[in-house]
Amino acid sequence: MALGIENLKQVVKFGVTLGEDVATVLADGKISIVEALSLLPDLIGISGILENKDEIKAEFADLTPEEMQELNDYIAVEFDITDDSLEAKIEKAIAAALAVLDLVNAFKKQA
Repeated sequence: MALGIENLKQVVKFGVTLGEDVATVLADGKISIVEALSLLPDLIGISGILENKDEIKAEFADLTPEEMQELNDYIAVEFDITDDSLEAKIEKAIAAALAVLDLVNAFKKQA
């Protein structure tokens, strides 16, 4: 169907940014209030993901190998990540975002 990957790019960007920042905060094995608060700007990005949840799920279901490569290239350039685990990081970011969307849906009040 070729839905594209624009929403997935935002999901992966959010996931990689949050993942990198959490890893930095936890580098010393503990987290201070100031460090926790430093993650708030990252977490604000979740609202855009929640607004586009249906499109994100559709793009993920429609993801082709070529689009996955495009996501790899996008993140490699955007975050200067070139290691062999890039694809695994992208897949984890997408999976985490989809899990959050499912969790939010589970708590939504039925109309």
